[in-house]
Parts: sequence; C-alpha cells; structure tokens
Amino acid sequence: MGFRIYDTYKGCRVLVVNKDFSPRNEISKRMMSDFNSDYLYRHLCIKQNCYRASLTPKPYRINQKLIKVIYPDRNQQQQQILSDWIDQYNKKSSDFSTCHFIAQYGQVKINPVIEYYDKLTGILDSKKLA
Repeated sequence: MGFRIYDTYKGCRVLVVNKDFSPRNEISKRMMSDFNSDYLYRHLCIKQNCYRASLTPKPYRINQKLIKVIYPDRNQQQQQILSDWIDQYNKKSSDFSTCHFIAQYGQVKINPVIEYYDKLTGILDSKKLA
C-alpha cells in the first residue's frame, strides 16, 4: 500500500494507492477518522459509496460569483449566461492550483488516473491554492 500526500487550501489530502477501500468498509471509516477527515466529507463518502476530491478551485475561493444553473431546459439567453460564466471561471481558475504535492510513502505505482489527477489539480505549479 502507498500514500500520496497533497497540501490543499484547507489542509491535506491523502490518496491511498494500490489498495481498494470501500467507503463503507470499517477500515476505511476508521482511517478517515484517524486522519481527522471532515465529518461531512466522511458522511458523503459513505452515503454515496464513493470518494470525492475537488479537481478545480471552488468558485468562491477565486472570487467567482456563483450562478444558478438551469438544467436541462435552458433557453438561448440562459445558455449564453452560463457559457460566459464558464469562460470567466476558466480564466480566473487558471491562476490557481487545487493542491500541491508534498510526498509519497510506501509502494506507489503511478497510473494514468493519478497522472490525470495531478495534471488537473496543478500539483507542480507554483500557483496559489484555492
């Protein structure tokens, strides 16, 4: 088993690699508790039976106003508003990373999913965390 440790805006993120854990498994629940994971995060993982991680900055952390997304029946004006919002978000978020890589421990085999995760979150960029 291996671990990859990342610095985030509000703490650390730990990826356990080369070992599958169901969020509902007692070992997983105990590990998240031992790591002092956010209670709401733990509850969501158990409820949805999956793990989650933000890959891009949260809009409010980059001073991007929130928008009400209408789905699925957007009219043309609503679609344009959403498209403009996305363009603005992409421009603002390009100045930030979601996390920075700190270290890895144990047996870590980098796979395409981890490579993609690292690329999307901007771990090697020296950008401000958001």
